Amino acid sequence: MDTISMKFPQFTRFFSASILLGSLGALFSLNLFALWQTHPAPAVLGTLTSPWSSTSHETLAHWYWQEGLVDQATRELHIAEQLSVDSTRSSQVLGATSYEALRKQWSSEKQNFVSALSYWQSIEKKYSNYRDAYIMLTVLDYQLGNLNDARAWLARAQTLDPNSPTVQSLTKLLE
Repeated sequence: MDTISMKFPQFTRFFSASILLGSLGALFSLNLFALWQTHPAPAVLGTLTSPWSSTSHETLAHWYWQEGLVDQATRELHIAEQLSVDSTRSSQVLGATSYEALRKQWSSEKQNFVSALSYWQSIEKKYSNYRDAYIMLTVLDYQLGNLNDARAWLARAQTLDPNSPTVQSLTKLLE
């Protein structure tokens, strides 16, 4: 009986190693770019390259604060303060403030957000079909870091006006 011999095409005939490595390199680069866009890369990179620098920790604290991550911002500011030689930061930079002043400024901003939130909650109770009240409540809860509450307010705004560009952009933000 004759034996059947099968010939399989070699993988390298279809794909050369250089094409395969090039595509893997492109995927890796794309992944790094996406990571760079979604994380505080310059601030994190600053703390990784100079972990003993108070300025790099202060920069990261500012980024955390802007993103509404209050606990992380406070932690990084505390690290920056401890790394600083003198906590009053007598600096030649115009507008430089002490860490205590920065902490007071952040707490007063938080108090302003809380008082604005209570104001808009009273408006929402009076006018339950007022879409802008729900939008403001969404934004304020987001800034305070209350993401579940922000999503609940946004859901109510979506029921009132699902086609609003503001509501749609907030939906993308809170996904």
